[in-house]
Amino acid sequence: YDVVVAGGTPAGCAAAIAAARTGKTVLLLEPTQQLGGLTGNGIGVADTGSLGSLGGVFWEFCTRVRERYDRSPAVAVGAQARSRLTVFWEPHTAAEVWAELVAARPQIRVLFGAVPTGVEMDGARIAGVRWERSTHPMGDLPADARRTLASSG
Repeated sequence: YDVVVAGGTPAGCAAAIAAARTGKTVLLLEPTQQLGGLTGNGIGVADTGSLGSLGGVFWEFCTRVRERYDRSPAVAVGAQARSRLTVFWEPHTAAEVWAELVAARPQIRVLFGAVPTGVEMDGARIAGVRWERSTHPMGDLPADARRTLASSG
């Protein structure tokens, strides 16, 4: 792989998508069974005060979420979901949208249940990520890459 991203959070998904758009092959390691981090597990709002402050892949995520709710007016998220200053979502919607955004890039391979346990160094450069399965530990397995990103956001 050209890039290994540790964590399928919004930042990790965005990093993987951005790398794939430049033609890089990406291995996205996600410890859980779904993408989206807190957006897919409980945080249901981007309350920026101004949607103009959003950009990049997160803007695309918010746009897709809004489009879903615009097409489904019966969804029980209320009038706030259609606010022009805030984007609200249900966790399952966020997880689905992140999965769609990532799946649209065939250069990205997602490994669910992959917990990063360390790094392999080449001098001062991170050369790879060591990981194990979260449900059945298999020991440290190397995931070599030319570039490595750690996403905790």
